[in-house]
Amino acid sequence: MELNDAPGDLVLAMIGFLVLGLAATAVFLSVKKRGGRPTSNDFEPATLSTISSLLPYFRTAFEPGKADRLAVRLVTLLQVDAVAITDLGGIVGSHGVAADELDSVRAIAERQLKTDRNQMHRHREKQDNGSSCSDPYCPQKSYAAIGVRVEGRLVGTICAWGTGLGTGQAGALADTGRLIEAQLGLLELKQARSQLEESELDSLRAQISPHFIYNALNVIATFILTDSIRARKLVIEFANFTRYSFRKAGRFTSLADELRAIESYVLLQEARYGSRLKVTLQISPESLSARIPYLSLQPLVENAIRHGVESMEGDGHIQITAHEKGALTVVTIEDDGSGMDPDRLRAVLAGNSDSHHVGLLNVDTRMRRAFGDEFHLIIDTAPGEGTLITLRIPKLQRYSDD
Repeated sequence: MELNDAPGDLVLAMIGFLVLGLAATAVFLSVKKRGGRPTSNDFEPATLSTISSLLPYFRTAFEPGKADRLAVRLVTLLQVDAVAITDLGGIVGSHGVAADELDSVRAIAERQLKTDRNQMHRHREKQDNGSSCSDPYCPQKSYAAIGVRVEGRLVGTICAWGTGLGTGQAGALADTGRLIEAQLGLLELKQARSQLEESELDSLRAQISPHFIYNALNVIATFILTDSIRARKLVIEFANFTRYSFRKAGRFTSLADELRAIESYVLLQEARYGSRLKVTLQISPESLSARIPYLSLQPLVENAIRHGVESMEGDGHIQITAHEKGALTVVTIEDDGSGMDPDRLRAVLAGNSDSHHVGLLNVDTRMRRAFGDEFHLIIDTAPGEGTLITLRIPKLQRYSDD
């Protein structure tokens, strides 16, 4: 995910996670001393490339069926005998854990879930009381355990142990935990963004349903008796448009695909309004491959028809253009309808109006999120003067549907 794909507060949060990750990595790569004291073993810190290769595994650290893969790699990374990963319900992944050690693992994890401090136990071969281990949780080996938190919530633990485990491995395990927390935090932000974007698209789809589908079906029903051939063509256009509008795949689409959907939409509207509605397109061929947020033009064309042509007497004209301008693809939608008051428009775009122009705010928000605040909608309008909406799309932008 690109940083400029996210709203400002998410960007700041991501930067914070990145700084945390880099800080943890710096500790991870430090020399073999902590607090000025040498470590108790010959633990060699991991290289940056090794840590980078583990990032995908960090994101699935607590997923059953995937946590085992991280445990295998942590055994090698930390140079320990065994690693166990637990969520709030129990062990979700492990490597090197013997069957007779499972109870000790569960006990260590349960104790870690009840404390804010990381655990570190150093096994001694012989204690003063003659026992081989002073800690009932791990009778035969040294161990370290950490809790992993996301947004302040404890989500699980990671335990590592071995006969030669020392402070070097314990510190590296703590650093690993911070990196995992950063990756899981970014994953939550990404999921939250996806849910928000899907809800915004659902809002647009809901707007299409009552204002368009009912009228389109009525028009088709009228032509069934008077012009069956045209009725059949309109049914196909209706199917094409609804299939595109209600699809679930992808945050971005090409300008060519969006225009094909608009063509179907306009044909249905022209069947309803007849000669009152005229739509023309001037699209440069090189602009067709431009990547734009899915369902970003149709709401603007619908707005031009409903609040432009429909609200005025006489004929209405809508013109859609697209051309290249330096590093941008510039798309405009212009109508000669009734226009709107600039103060009311500002209220709509600020989200302070219960206006029916919700499509404008929705598209403006998604354009800002996709490309940055500087790529907001540019709208020129005045009462009785029509409306001109301009979208600027950066050509060198990298896109992800993740």
